[in-house]
Amino acid sequence: MNCFKHNDRVAVGICRSCAKGLCMECAAPLTNGLACKGSCEERVNLLNKMIDNNAKTLSAARYQTKSHAVITLIIGAMILVFGGILKSTAEAGQTMPLFFLCSAPVFIVLGILRLMKKSQYPAAEK
Repeated sequence: MNCFKHNDRVAVGICRSCAKGLCMECAAPLTNGLACKGSCEERVNLLNKMIDNNAKTLSAARYQTKSHAVITLIIGAMILVFGGILKSTAEAGQTMPLFFLCSAPVFIVLGILRLMKKSQYPAAEK
């Protein structure tokens, strides 16, 4: 492959932004790759920052998933307790305690299923 500006020169690499072949004169070496000197450097630096921030984003997403699952379990347990209290104080024939006692397992199962998903967000590679 030859340089996109200098057809007579062999390319030493490819621009990380526009994927054009670059010779030594046209290439701007950056932290994680090459960029077209004077035109793509800013964009490649931005791409590098975005990739670096992905690890933080994935970590935050995993934390939020686990915390939401725990909160769902807590809500299910609270509904179960509240339903039990209502049932013990309710008169015969009231359906409200039954509603609470039947809906609590839904929250508990959803919380457990959410905690069991291990591959929802992949581990960040370094």
